[in-house]
Amino acid sequence: MSLKRYEQIRQFLHFVDNSQQNGDRYFKVRPILKAVRRNCLKIEEEHRYSIDEMMVPYKGTRAGNRRQYLAKKPKKWGFKMFVRAGVSGCVYDFVPYAGEDTFRYHSFTEHENTLGVGAQVVIALCQSIKHKPAIVYFDNFFSSLELINLLRGEYGIFSLGTIRANRLRGCQEKLPSDKDLLKKGRGSSKQVVCNKNKLSVVKWHDNKSVILAGSYVDSFPMETITRYSKETKSKIDIPCPQIVKHYNSHMGGVDLCDMLISLYRTNYKTKRWYMALFSQVLDICVNDAWIMYRKDSARKFRNINCTQEKAGNPTLFSKDEEMAFIKYIQILSNWGFPLDSTDLRVFAQKYLNKLGKTVYSLKDNMPGVDWARNFMIRHKAEISNRNASNITSVRAKISPAIIDEFFSHYDNTIEGVSPDCIINYYPASVLTSEAAVTAGLISKMDMLFDSVNSDSSDLRRGKIHATNLKETTPHLQLFKEMKLFFNSLKFLGL
Repeated sequence: MSLKRYEQIRQFLHFVDNSQQNGDRYFKVRPILKAVRRNCLKIEEEHRYSIDEMMVPYKGTRAGNRRQYLAKKPKKWGFKMFVRAGVSGCVYDFVPYAGEDTFRYHSFTEHENTLGVGAQVVIALCQSIKHKPAIVYFDNFFSSLELINLLRGEYGIFSLGTIRANRLRGCQEKLPSDKDLLKKGRGSSKQVVCNKNKLSVVKWHDNKSVILAGSYVDSFPMETITRYSKETKSKIDIPCPQIVKHYNSHMGGVDLCDMLISLYRTNYKTKRWYMALFSQVLDICVNDAWIMYRKDSARKFRNINCTQEKAGNPTLFSKDEEMAFIKYIQILSNWGFPLDSTDLRVFAQKYLNKLGKTVYSLKDNMPGVDWARNFMIRHKAEISNRNASNITSVRAKISPAIIDEFFSHYDNTIEGVSPDCIINYYPASVLTSEAAVTAGLISKMDMLFDSVNSDSSDLRRGKIHATNLKETTPHLQLFKEMKLFFNSLKFLGL
């Protein structure tokens, strides 16, 4: 698009018929504000929200008293909006500040009208929360004990926020002064709880004192945080109430959204004041869409909760399958049958064939050497490649004395036991081939393990055998381990 074409489109860009002015101070952009807000409310919401002010940068002089000045904001001049955002920075609702005309499209009860502008902002933004109970965080501009009690009782919403000392309704008399907390040292705190209204007020001293009030959390359990001490010139741990940890962890959603928008803000100069608001809602849409994409996309990159996932194609087997492989490989290794990388590839091939799964990128459905090497690297903490010393060291632990002791006790153990419960007994026929012997052995092991409860010294089938094995509890542990061993053989297709 050429520059002249762009300027022509921007010149004729309007959102409402000027003849339809109804006294709304934002009527110039009200249709676009309503449309964007309606779509924000359709987003799948989170469980925790923060409510705070957002500045729309504007230094022009044509906006009248719509333009506000906030000294503590990075962009000090502009339009003020009250925003409800999630911890992720996604905007779910907003209200542009317009003085007495701010709540033109909201309604309140008589009691809510007496709480002040700050409380009405919180109530207006909480009325659109669909999934309750939810938790809302706000600062001392909005908070009061009446508001916190109202949100819990009337709306089913828990809340937490910093609060000013002149809004404590007598609680400040039960709290220590700033000087008293300073004498007790950094990290000292005091708590006042109202069980009737289910409110807690906590005063905590860090660099200076701060008061917080909430309806779902109090000081306990106490935690510790790290701070730099000028006296010792080192970092120290100081006590921190639980309510402070919750507030610091979840309050920054609106500030995060402001930061993300400022990175790629849509800036252009114009004499029409409402174009700054149009630019801001466009940036809000882009920010929300990007956060939703990060939540839903299957691509591997840093996600919302800041956990790093490795980039690349997915592995041949799932994480649960690989952990099952490791479990059975370790059991075989403990019994003196460790697997090497070739055995691992053959086992993977048999496992895929058993599932009836064909991987067309593999020759004969067998994973390659690279897969086996990467598998060993991924799980190097649990398994290692086999070498001769592994087998030697395992078998060297079995001395002749141990073997003699086992068989002497084994004779007493099987005395009186019927032949159908002996491991190597196969009633169908005489087994000659090695494969048949293995099959028969595993088959009868299943029969034995079905008969014996490895967690008890009793037998499931027939009291006749209970007297013979009731004193062989140490060998029941052996049966349990042997069952794992034979199940490993069956699972690996060996």
